[in-house]
Amino acid sequence: MTFQLILLAIFLAVMAVWFTAEGIRGKKKKIRQLKSQFGKVPSGDYRRAGTSHYWEGWRALCSEQGLVDERTWDDLEMEDLFDRINACRTLVGEGYLYALLHRRLGAEEQQEQEELLSQLEDEPFRLQVQTELLRLGKRTGIDLPSLLYDPESYALEGERGLTLFALLPLASLPLFPFFPSAGAALLLGALGHNIWRYLKIQKKLEGRLETISYQLAVFALARRLQKFFRTRCPQRAAKLGQLAALSDQIGKTMVLLSPSPQSNGYLLVQMLGILTLFPILQYRRAVRIFDAERAKTQALFEQIGEIDAAQAILSYRHSLPLWTTPVFEEKLSIRAESLLHPLLTESDCVPNDAQIEANWLLTGSNASGKSTFIKAVALNAILAQSIHTCTASRFVLCRAAVVTSMAARDDLSAGESYFVAEIKSMRRVVALAGGAMPFYCFIDEVLKGTNTAERVAASCAVLRYLCRPGCLCVAATHDLELTELLGDRYENRHFSEQVGEQGVTFDYKLKEGPCRTTNAIRLLGYYDFPPVVVAEAKNWMKRRTAPESGREE
Repeated sequence: MTFQLILLAIFLAVMAVWFTAEGIRGKKKKIRQLKSQFGKVPSGDYRRAGTSHYWEGWRALCSEQGLVDERTWDDLEMEDLFDRINACRTLVGEGYLYALLHRRLGAEEQQEQEELLSQLEDEPFRLQVQTELLRLGKRTGIDLPSLLYDPESYALEGERGLTLFALLPLASLPLFPFFPSAGAALLLGALGHNIWRYLKIQKKLEGRLETISYQLAVFALARRLQKFFRTRCPQRAAKLGQLAALSDQIGKTMVLLSPSPQSNGYLLVQMLGILTLFPILQYRRAVRIFDAERAKTQALFEQIGEIDAAQAILSYRHSLPLWTTPVFEEKLSIRAESLLHPLLTESDCVPNDAQIEANWLLTGSNASGKSTFIKAVALNAILAQSIHTCTASRFVLCRAAVVTSMAARDDLSAGESYFVAEIKSMRRVVALAGGAMPFYCFIDEVLKGTNTAERVAASCAVLRYLCRPGCLCVAATHDLELTELLGDRYENRHFSEQVGEQGVTFDYKLKEGPCRTTNAIRLLGYYDFPPVVVAEAKNWMKRRTAPESGREE
């Protein structure tokens, strides 16, 4: 017996050393991974369908006017921008960052954001925080926003006798010394029932048990982060501690029985839970507490999300060739120096300066850079007010909403043509112009889905209507007539190109005044269309323009 105990002790010691060594190696590997990924473009992660759920729930409960509506989000391809910034380590951070890019933060909120970013600039501290965030990780099948905003949907109804059957395996143990057969039968029967019941309930819960488990892991993360922030930011540490204390009402058993899949004892603990039903009992208790304390769980989500999003924003800043924090003023204007498009690399994007203090009408040839410039200004106006980061050497603006009308599409499911979709998009812009909320308006190709005469007339009327206090409009158009019709209301800027023997070249530089050239017919010739096609196009343009101005293409 003594020899066997010695062997057992040696085995346990070896296992303890092995687990410790594995833990140290794993931590060092995570730190190397975090160091190598910081300041780099995030690798393509799979798209999570639930990323937007937190924003949708927050927006439904809050009366605050958002910075970006869904049409603007689509026009500016902000899903791609979110992916570009998203170096978040947790589902909480992803959901918070997605919501943050829709919101307009106030001066005080952005000051707190900058203080947090400043703290995370310290690499050893940042690595501590990132390691803990990575420990929580991103599990599949988790839908925290539904738990935050609708905990009643998580209630477990119609399941009785759970406590009794959870205790039966323990109750069978005293029978073994006296009635071993009865004890074994009771134990096996209870375990078999519990496995069947657990699998049945788990299917019924459809992943909600994992969501509760993940939420409890968020509480545990808050406690660990509280220690790190205690000396650096006592106020944040105190808030994290108060929110994490909610887990004390639930009890520690659920945390022990629902560890992260990354932990060494995950499978063992999961098996123990299946046999005893304890996770189900704690699940039921946790749901009742979350329902009573939903305000606190929502606040905890924001605290953890803000920290995770901050380290992602900091990594985004370090990955950029050029960035600055914005300067805010009261005047509704935008002044930018060396402005770049956030989704283009330095080699793919030519920087531009812009002083937009009045409405602008932007003209230029196809592919000359109009759309890219407009999107660069609009995206930076959003980034300035959400993550306090602009891809420019200087960016000055007023806090105001951003609305766009671009890239309309046919909606066959709704029976809508391109032009109807475009009209609806413009209608929401016009509606804002009649209100009290200041906003920036960016329009790419006004009402291009109709014939030339009506397009010019309607575009002129709409753009004149937008010349109201509280609206600053930048509109791009191919209709050069508008530069004359709106010359008293809009300042003209343009992009241009050169077509020569070497082909078409663009400098992508913003220039004063309206565009005086077109390139569509010249491009036909450059790209080797049949000479007869080019000649007929030139003749048609000659006949069309000669009576009006005597000019030829």
